[in-house]
Amino acid sequence: MNKIFAAILTISLLAVNAEAKKIKFDYSVVNVPEEGGVNFERITDDADCVLYTVNNRTGIFGKKKASGVDWWVNPQIAISPDGQKIAYINLKNGTQNIMVKNAKKGGASVQRTFRTAVEDFSWSPDGTTLCFTEVRNGHHGIYLVNAEQGSVVKQISGGNDNDYGGVLSRDGNTIFFHRGEGFQSYSIWSYDRKTNLFFQLFSWHDTGVDSRKG
Repeated sequence: MNKIFAAILTISLLAVNAEAKKIKFDYSVVNVPEEGGVNFERITDDADCVLYTVNNRTGIFGKKKASGVDWWVNPQIAISPDGQKIAYINLKNGTQNIMVKNAKKGGASVQRTFRTAVEDFSWSPDGTTLCFTEVRNGHHGIYLVNAEQGSVVKQISGGNDNDYGGVLSRDGNTIFFHRGEGFQSYSIWSYDRKTNLFFQLFSWHDTGVDSRKG
């Protein structure tokens, strides 16, 4: 009996000793290489003076909220439909204009508007036209310019209106845009380039009441 007990004790001690000799790893410091990885390439240079807008000031219809930051969501960068060019808004010498350059690294930027305060723009589906918003005399209007050459600009809206974010339809005939009609009052409009007619598609006014509540 004593021999059996001694044998069991010996085996147990050997097992404990073997366990103690095992190599221990601290997995919190183990680094596993990521598959593939992400490579970023800088397209523009400091000399391109790329504009970005953070809207945290008095707006056209009243004061913006005092706390936090309201980011400007209107498009200020676009890729040509064929993917070969990139356009952006440049801020230089106190003016804001659309610049176009090759989407690949290298090459100079080409200025496509010669205005004062371009705020947003979009590329037409066929790649021939840039539709942009400009501030003039305190109001925002929609304008068109050739995406490739020339500097002739066609005014679509303006005057006392405040229009933003124009986009052209696939056939290039209709321009859709957002219109601000007063404090917290907004609408979506369209403009027919053949008939020169405007049409209101949608209107919304913030009454301060959450319509989701019963």
